[in-house]
Amino acid sequence: MSNYLAIATITAALAQVVRDAVQSAVPGSDVVLGRPEAPAGGAALARARLYLYQVSHNAGLRNADLPGRNAAGDLVKRPTAALNLHYLVAFYGDENTLETQRMLAAVARDLHTQPGLTRAMILNAAASQAELNDSDLADAFEQVKFTPLDLSIDEWTKLWSVFFQTPHAPSLAYQASVVLIESVDRAPGGLPVLRRGDQDQGVDLRIGPFPSLASLHIGDGLDADRRPRLPSLPAARLGDRLTFAGQNLGGDSVSIVFSNPRLANPIEVAIPAADRTASELRLILPSDA
Repeated sequence: MSNYLAIATITAALAQVVRDAVQSAVPGSDVVLGRPEAPAGGAALARARLYLYQVSHNAGLRNADLPGRNAAGDLVKRPTAALNLHYLVAFYGDENTLETQRMLAAVARDLHTQPGLTRAMILNAAASQAELNDSDLADAFEQVKFTPLDLSIDEWTKLWSVFFQTPHAPSLAYQASVVLIESVDRAPGGLPVLRRGDQDQGVDLRIGPFPSLASLHIGDGLDADRRPRLPSLPAARLGDRLTFAGQNLGGDSVSIVFSNPRLANPIEVAIPAADRTASELRLILPSDA
């Protein structure tokens, strides 16, 4: 979750990525924030213009946000807006030396190699401008990722027609998602804990190691000492010998319970100490079941 500075922080971080890319392709180039505009006086100054041209709701996480208020109108959960950001990167420069195409390819390369914003990139962007110092986007659990938008000729035409009297320039379009902006309203805290467990003694917690079964071998009870052991039978019959292999199977007392819908009561068989180890249990199915 992030505060209202999330969108501006993403724009600043993306500008740093684009700046590093274009400067690696064309030394001396730079990035300008704002709508695409041809250089004044027709000067072929190498630069990229980064513009946030659309903000839309994220269809997946938009429906995952539960109602934030109860029937009485009281806040029970802080609402969260899930947004997608749509960016246009337009390139300007000397066409005779192919500066625009070199910068475009460098940006496409870097955003394909690193399509998401890391914590370090966000912190650097927030520190670059005093207005973003209170941004908490770096602590968000959802990483912001950039996806290239493959717009059709018709979509590109409609997009550039929005920029009145602005000539078309080589450009790329990307979507940044997902941005989670949390409400500033504070939900009431949970009720206090009056007692922890029976007689306020806390939780009785017991942690493993837990037993686990790895394999089962089914053999005839008369062939228990046969070596090498015959292959396991496909199903067990009364009187057959079962050998369970696994881990942490030891204990003060060990038993195996057999249940079946046709049995009125489950059958519990205790395993004698001589027939069990920490890694193996051996028993013969009762023939009088």
